Amino acid sequence: RSLYRFVLPLDARSGRPEKVARTLQTIALAVNPLAIGVEGPTLPPRRLQSHAGLLPASPRVQVKSIELLTEPEISTVAKRITEMDIPATNGIWQLLDYDYSLDQVARIMAVGLLGRHGSRRCVPLHGAYKAVIDSFISRAIFELSEEEQDAHTRLHMAGHLDSLLTIVSRPGPPRVDYLQLDESGNRHGTRYSLENPELAPSDAKTALYADHARFAVYTNMLRDRRTSHVTVFHHIRSGKDGILGPWTVRAAVEKAFDAKPLTIGQEEKLEPILNTVLGYGLERWFDGVPVLKRITGEKEEAVTYPLVT
Repeated sequence: RSLYRFVLPLDARSGRPEKVARTLQTIALAVNPLAIGVEGPTLPPRRLQSHAGLLPASPRVQVKSIELLTEPEISTVAKRITEMDIPATNGIWQLLDYDYSLDQVARIMAVGLLGRHGSRRCVPLHGAYKAVIDSFISRAIFELSEEEQDAHTRLHMAGHLDSLLTIVSRPGPPRVDYLQLDESGNRHGTRYSLENPELAPSDAKTALYADHARFAVYTNMLRDRRTSHVTVFHHIRSGKDGILGPWTVRAAVEKAFDAKPLTIGQEEKLEPILNTVLGYGLERWFDGVPVLKRITGEKEEAVTYPLVT
């Protein structure tokens, strides 16, 4: 099997050529695998390239046309929602409420099927993912605002491909911080994305991974109907994880929450436990991370690792 990246000219605002737009929208709404026919100058190459925020695919292949060769099975629920003249955020949540996946909703939004009728347009797929995740998290925090805080501190762990994921869940309001220790290639050192508008993420790639991690964490919070302050420690040990990009961390978070957690007793100190399970001490993980500023009113030198203590 191969993954191909076909490219056609399309006006994002007007949705023209209309036939191309309708075909892409039908593909996004279909719930069955589809065979498509494309007209292009050459056979597409089989090698894969990584694309930021997207699954790997072949190099860009410019084609003249695209058509469906098999009959699509269109979801009546998705079709009904996309026909509504409602804000995109409402459409996103209705689709998610009907158990459509993040990937499905992002594809539907990318082809201009969500939002007020007069303002719809096609958007890049990576931008659609960002919009869907942000909308989901905003409403998740609102829904969780009246839920009780989890009474326990828990440790969730999972391995996925060449990643090790450790999730610390502590009593507190809903919040998710993401730390990444990358030992692949030239990206050595800790990167971070803290859920605090005053602290920008260390870089765009880490922010992308953190978005997908937060989506999975908040999905779990909504399922349990309890709030927690969650810190995700993502240890990348080789470049294999980069092939699937943020899908790796999302899958690892889901896997960690599916496993039985370790509950930390009130008399136990979390710091020495993390120093053992993380592979590196907390000093290495927090090197260069502005975590001390997270606690208002405390002198920085008087606070030690507030994300985990």
